[in-house]
Amino acid sequence: VGVAVRPDGLEVWVSNHVSDSVSVVDVAPGSPTRYRVVGTVQAFDPSGQVTAFDEPSGIAFADDAKAYVALSSRNRIAVVDVASRSVTGEVLVRAQEPRAIAVRGGRLFVLPFESGNRSELSACLLPALEPGCTFSILDLQSNSIDVILTRNMVADIIRNPATPAPAPLVSDTAAEAPVAAV
Repeated sequence: VGVAVRPDGLEVWVSNHVSDSVSVVDVAPGSPTRYRVVGTVQAFDPSGQVTAFDEPSGIAFADDAKAYVALSSRNRIAVVDVASRSVTGEVLVRAQEPRAIAVRGGRLFVLPFESGNRSELSACLLPALEPGCTFSILDLQSNSIDVILTRNMVADIIRNPATPAPAPLVSDTAAEAPVAAV
């Protein structure tokens, strides 16, 4: 889904959206493993059974030591230590499904797929406890989404009206904190 070259040009990182991982490919001239996968970035919950690195898409590097990976289904950006290939933190995205990301001048720019643009619908288990969720997945048990929409179900489509329509969100790469919505 996504690809990024490490700033020093020695590795290419490729996001594997369906397999919930990032493959690290060696592209260093003269390396015996050139053009081979030399590492994988993944993360699991404490039980080791459920991925905590769900649907990676965009990849960007702050520098040769730190990378960012957009986790589209989690509404987060994973902060990855390049040397250990481990997730060291997260940046919460106040929008649904972050996809394209870039780093420039100490700022992480995130372009979400859906972001309070008054058109998205998303299901979750407990809408009251999950920001950005528009209706309970339990409503889908015996009905399709078309049936729900046509039976005039009340859904809070704009869960966070302060979040702008699809536009870049900006975070500081040193503090890993939001700065602005453009």
